[in-house]
Amino acid sequence: MYVAQDSRQYYFAVASYAAGPRVGPLSPAISATARPPIGSSPPALNDPRSFYGYLWSNAVTLPSGAEPSAVDESRRVFSRGLAAPRMTTVCWTPSTDCLSIQTLTRVNTVVTSLSASRDGRLFFIEDGQWVGVISSDVLQAQAVVAAGAGVRLGQIALDPMFHLTGFLYVSEIGAGAGGSCELRVVRYRVAENLAGEGDALVNIPMPSCVGTGDFTVTSDGHVYVAVPAAAGGQQTAHSGMLLRFNVDGTVPGEQSGSPTFATGYATPTAIAFDGLTQRLWLAGVDDAGRPSVSSLGERTSALLIPAVSLATSAGANGNEYLFAASGEDNMGRAIVAADGSLGTTSQLTIGTGLIHSVAAGLAGDLYLAVQTPSAAGFTTSILRLTPTQSR
Repeated sequence: MYVAQDSRQYYFAVASYAAGPRVGPLSPAISATARPPIGSSPPALNDPRSFYGYLWSNAVTLPSGAEPSAVDESRRVFSRGLAAPRMTTVCWTPSTDCLSIQTLTRVNTVVTSLSASRDGRLFFIEDGQWVGVISSDVLQAQAVVAAGAGVRLGQIALDPMFHLTGFLYVSEIGAGAGGSCELRVVRYRVAENLAGEGDALVNIPMPSCVGTGDFTVTSDGHVYVAVPAAAGGQQTAHSGMLLRFNVDGTVPGEQSGSPTFATGYATPTAIAFDGLTQRLWLAGVDDAGRPSVSSLGERTSALLIPAVSLATSAGANGNEYLFAASGEDNMGRAIVAADGSLGTTSQLTIGTGLIHSVAAGLAGDLYLAVQTPSAAGFTTSILRLTPTQSR
């Protein structure tokens, strides 16, 4: 046990290593607990049973009379006390493969842009104001990145070699020169789940401050940014275009000085890169109001509802899958053919919750952000779905 200067007692969990690439299960973990109330004493350290009971009994709870919508930092700490792991199983329809569900945490914030790292951490954006992280299945109380005044965080992307570089990329939307809107792609280096000072790599004038700042970072060293078109004809030089930069923010030499790489969507809604097939996916709505998803330079497939989040993964059966969440109560999955076209599709429903974000992890795991009504307005559950036996 380590007693920190911030008057909290920290308990460190231990992971076991087994044969193969996977780390064994963590012991039950608590990131920190409060000291005992004035006038009481902690149990003796030579009494493990009492000590562990003491740790659990002093978990952070909501102060009497406080509301979940109180001061932001207080709400964030309380939100982390809402986690209540529970397991269940869901299956794709029509299909025979199923997944077990583990609830990692529940928060009273809007969670978007899930991104899983190879070292097992899960990053995400809360309320467009913070980048949060779940590490070793524990939701960390302190934000990795906090937005500055007048800035909204749009999307995050991890460097494909994040486990070595620690680079986290964030799209930030706010006022630029002259008061016009600007999209900035900022690179942060993360150490011990906290980011240092950001380095703005790309500054793109935006037709308006509306949009999610869709971008991704690819394993071949490029940053792709999808810029929306403007309503009412107030276009910028890059409206409705897909831009490509080097990861240092410069324009690739083969693009003759222009960042424009391809024509995009009037309203881009999601972007993803499949590192295994080196295929870039872009979803959005065209200027005629038709939603679709495109494997860039290959095929475009119509959608009934615009996708707000995309992820790719390889199945144990050898299939390549594209997952699409649309903020509805189900998520779609399609088999990707060699030419980039979409084949057999199936659906996954998580109760009555609305699925706002999806990310793929190692060994076929999926992560979802699912929003459901609650007494406080809504609750967002962050779930891990692990492939299990077929039904």
